[in-house]
Amino acid sequence: MCSAVALQYFVGVTDSTQSMFTDPEAMRERVARQMEEAHERAANAAALTQRLKQIHVDVDSKRREVSLQVNASGLLTDLKFGPAATELSLEAIASLVLETYQDAQRQAAQQAVALTEEAMGEDIAGRMRSDYESRLGAIGDDSSDDDQQYGMRGMLWNR
Repeated sequence: MCSAVALQYFVGVTDSTQSMFTDPEAMRERVARQMEEAHERAANAAALTQRLKQIHVDVDSKRREVSLQVNASGLLTDLKFGPAATELSLEAIASLVLETYQDAQRQAAQQAVALTEEAMGEDIAGRMRSDYESRLGAIGDDSSDDDQQYGMRGMLWNR
């Protein structure tokens, strides 16, 4: 068995936490608490996964030439062209699809980060935000006034 001095040296244990390592009952309680916390985190993660699967973001371009939908992963799940699209060149349509798609991806990312922060905390949500922003650029925290100006349908939750 390790001496108290060895515990202090190797693990940084102080007198106040030493009993946690030398008292079997304190250790049992600590392990039970950690197990309970792990089960709670697992339940939160499972619930979060289900909520993330429900995210679907619908976005229209300014004149509704392009309407599309993405899921929480930012994958395109629907794409439609409105009558105004016939007035555009192929290059303009392609550009409009990409612009609208990127906007929808950012909105989906905002929702995913908000749900993750609520369920798992700021640390995990912050890492998720960093991952999204490394791929999408700044995702922001709220919808801009441009969304209303461009007549976007906004976010649709399939619950």
